[in-house]
Amino acid sequence: MATQTATATTTQTTSQAPATPSTSTSTTTTAPTGATSADVLQSLQRALRRTVPGGGGGPPGGSGGNPSGGGGGAPPPGAPAPNILQQPAQPPQDVKMMGELPAIFARNREHADDFIEQLKGYIRLNRLVPGMNSFIQRVALALTLIQGLLVAEWRKNVGEWIDGLTPNDDIPAVWDHFLDEFSTQFQDSQCSQRAMNELKALKMKWPLIDEYINDFEKLVRLAGYTLGNQETMGFFLEGLPRSIAEAVLIPPVPMTYAALKEKAVQNMQSQQVIEQIFGPRRPNNQN
Repeated sequence: MATQTATATTTQTTSQAPATPSTSTSTTTTAPTGATSADVLQSLQRALRRTVPGGGGGPPGGSGGNPSGGGGGAPPPGAPAPNILQQPAQPPQDVKMMGELPAIFARNREHADDFIEQLKGYIRLNRLVPGMNSFIQRVALALTLIQGLLVAEWRKNVGEWIDGLTPNDDIPAVWDHFLDEFSTQFQDSQCSQRAMNELKALKMKWPLIDEYINDFEKLVRLAGYTLGNQETMGFFLEGLPRSIAEAVLIPPVPMTYAALKEKAVQNMQSQQVIEQIFGPRRPNNQN
């Protein structure tokens, strides 16, 4: 009988033992593994509207093609390999506020977009400062920069909304809803249409091609277009002087916006050299 009791006790103890390790496994956290140079570059291209969703690239006015063009090759000397993970930067300690606050917004609709972009830039610069990760705090900061009789009532109402929120409400939606309300109340609803009209009418003034490129890319973003698609590449060509556009379209025809822009700049520089040798072009020939 004693032997049977001891055996039963031993069996029971053994069957309960494995329950302990499961606790330590559930508390394990995964450290950041970093990202590749190619991943970061791709996200930058998307942000700059140089990537066409779903392909569809090709020469302007053509029937499509390889959206990435014929470039490629190895990275320049000293540059990291595109597909090797790089370690993320370690967060700094004791970060202080940096940069300059955006200018006061007093309901000028033409300045509404710039105000929000400057505000986002200031928050982005100071995102590691204690408190700046609070979405309620971000709205409170924005309200201190919205001043004047024309915005006083709206500012008061939004301030009362913020005062009624609790720490449990401090979620990204607070900031998103604030931006949506600001856009509805103050931003220029005709900005996109106006930019589209200006884009279609934009012409390069000889020989200011850098100014033309800057104006073109700004209007593309304001109009909501993508720099890398066939339509915007066509707009770019239409705004060039005829002599430059003809030179750009000599085969091989550029397959990407970056290549199209580069070839236009090179041909503009070549024609400026010709002007230095043979004299300036006549006004009626600069088309």
